[in-house]
Amino acid sequence: MLDQDLARELDAWLTAHPADGLALARLVTRRIRRAGRHDLPTPILEALAAIAARHRGRDPYLDDYLDAVLTPHELALPLLGRVGDGAGLDPEHLAALLLADVVRHERRHPDPVDPAAGRRRARRAARFVWTVDLSLDADEAPPDVPALAWLEHTVLPTSARRDEHLVVRARQAQHLVAARPPLVDLLHHLAGGAAVTDLAAHRARRSARARADVAA
Repeated sequence: MLDQDLARELDAWLTAHPADGLALARLVTRRIRRAGRHDLPTPILEALAAIAARHRGRDPYLDDYLDAVLTPHELALPLLGRVGDGAGLDPEHLAALLLADVVRHERRHPDPVDPAAGRRRARRAARFVWTVDLSLDADEAPPDVPALAWLEHTVLPTSARRDEHLVVRARQAQHLVAARPPLVDLLHHLAGGAAVTDLAAHRARRSARARADVAA
C-alpha cells in the first residue's frame, strides 16, 4: 500500500538520518496526486513539518519541496528556480519543459469527457515549447540531469481535478516568462481562453459551466 510505504519513509526521516530526499518527495507527490494537497491527513502534514524543521539545510531541494507542500496555494516557484539554476536553464527553457510536461500529461491521461479538448491543450502546449526552441521534443522526458529529477515534484495540485495539472503548469510558466508578452499570450490560449493568472476565477468558471450543464 502506498500509505504504508509513505508511513515507513516518514518514520525513517523522523527517527534516523536517511540520505535520499527525492525518495521522500516521490512518495509524498504520489499521495498528493491521488487526492490533492488539501486532502493530506493531519498526521502526514505534522510529520512533514517536523522533518522540514529537523533536516533543514541538508538538502536545499527538499527544503523547497517541503515548503511548497506545507504552504497553501504555493506554486513551488522557489523549487522551480532552484531546478532551473541547477540544470543551467534560462527561464524560457524551463517554462518550455513545464509545457512539455503538459503535453505528456494530456497524452497519458486523455480527457474522458472531451478528448478533443485534451488534444487541443496538448497541441497548444507543444506550440509554446516549439516557440521557445524548435529543437525541443515535447514528447520526450526532461534531460537526465540530477536537478531535473525534481521537476515532476513541482506540480502539487490542491485537489484531484484533472485540469489542475494544466493550470498549475501554465501559472508557473507565466511567472517565468512574464517579460515576454507573446509567450504569455500563448499561455492564455492554452487554458482555452481562461485567465490562468487567476486560478480561483478559472475554477469558478469551470464549476459554473458544470452546474449549467447539469441544470440543462
